[in-house]
Order: sequence, then structure tokens, then C-alpha cells
Amino acid sequence: MLHVLLIVVCTAQVILVIGSTGAYARADQNLFFTLFLDEGIETEDPDAQKYTNIFNIQKLAGFARKSLDNYFSLQNDADNYFESYKLLQFDNGEGEKEARVIMDIFYLKDVKVNDLKQIRYILTEDDYKMFAEDKEGDIKGIIQDSKYFILTYELSNTVPINSVKNMECFQWEITQKYNFEERNHISVNLLMNKAYCTETSQIIGNFFGRYIWLHIISMALSFLYLFLNIRYIFNIMNNFGKMKDKFQKTRKRRSAKKKQKKISKKNRIGSQNSP
Repeated sequence: MLHVLLIVVCTAQVILVIGSTGAYARADQNLFFTLFLDEGIETEDPDAQKYTNIFNIQKLAGFARKSLDNYFSLQNDADNYFESYKLLQFDNGEGEKEARVIMDIFYLKDVKVNDLKQIRYILTEDDYKMFAEDKEGDIKGIIQDSKYFILTYELSNTVPINSVKNMECFQWEITQKYNFEERNHISVNLLMNKAYCTETSQIIGNFFGRYIWLHIISMALSFLYLFLNIRYIFNIMNNFGKMKDKFQKTRKRRSAKKKQKKISKKNRIGSQNSP
């Protein structure tokens, strides 16, 4: 009965949490598709392609540059967006915090990576590296030696309390994958991961609106279920030990009876043979 109740509670968790954040997540994903993939993409059609193809260096540099511009505009032109987005800040090594985009390059198997071939670049608002207009010539050498590279954008979105029941702050990791494995063009697709913000003030939140009460019930039932299963295993071990002892005692009694019978039989035979 308990495991059925646990299944019901866990199912309710999934349905309620996904139901409360699903519409918000889809809305943000639609925005990110227009910012980091294609402004004209059909976001509502699940069968529509969610990638774009690039066929030359100039368009590749322009596409990446526009994506970077859109990313930094979420902070610099925040008043132009309906929601409040905040770019994650990192130490730049000079004692200051700044937003960044990470570029990871995955080279072909036979290409030797040395000091002249970096596998990671840090792109900032002031330095787009090879995607800057005056450095487009550096891209071709990297592309020809690679299978693909990815650009990772990180940001958070704080929404008004109770506008999204399950959380007031979400953290997004958006990954652009530039795939060059087919060699004659680059295919770009977008991957998005959503997580809860880690700030304590955002974790506590609304006890009922964020279904914390349901999570507590689920945890309590899980621990109870685990406890009962462990107790059941120990009971089985204990019963097995008792049955084993009982069996050994019964075996000893039977063995003693057999010996007693043999002795009695010998005594009877001895008394019959005596004069």
C-alpha cells in the first residue's frame, strides 16, 4: 500500500511542477530561439526544424557576432525586454566581474592540439576573438581542423512572486552547437537547460505555491519506505537465523535418537546371546 501511495505522490510532483513551469519555459525557449538561432523560426510547430545551415565564413562570423550581440543586449538593453534577465558574472582575472561566453572547440581525431591550437576561448563584450569583424580570417583555420565547436551562454531570469508557482528565479544554460562534420556546411542547433537559481532567498520561496509541502511528503514517504524495507530485510535475516538454529537442534535430536536406538538394539541382541 505504501509503495502505491509513493507512486501517486511522485506522479503528482511531476505533473504539478511541470504544469506550473511548462508555459514559462516554452515562452523563454521561444525567445532564445529567436535570439540565438533564427528570428523567423516557427517555434509553435513541433515538427518545424530547429536548426539553421551556414555555407560560408562571412555568414558564420556574422551569425555568431549577432548571437553575441543579442546575448549582451539582454543586460545592456534590459528595458527593451519584457522579463528581467541577468547575465551570470565571472571573475576576469583582474579582480572584476564580467559576463562571458565560453567557446569550446572539438578538433578532428588526427589533429594535434598544441599551444597554437586552443580548445577553449573566453569571449567577452569587448573581445569576440575570431568573430570580430577584423579577425574573420582566423576562423577558417579553426573550422577546417575541427568536428564542431560550441558557444555556451549563461543567464538567469527573476520573475515576480507567484507569477510562476514553482519558482521565482530560473537559471539557463544555452548552448549553440556548430557542427562541421559534413564538411561542406555548418549546421547550428540550440540546446537549453533550465535549473533553479542557487540563491538562498530564491530557494526558500513560497511554501505552498512552490509545492514544498508536496516535496516534504514525498521525502518522508521515501524515507519511511526505505526504513520499512530495511527492517523487512533484517526480519528475514533474523527469521532465517532462528529457523537455522531450530533445524540444527532438530537434527541433533534426531541424530541422538538414532544413536540411542542403535545402542538399545545392541543391548537387546547382547542379552539374547548371553547364556
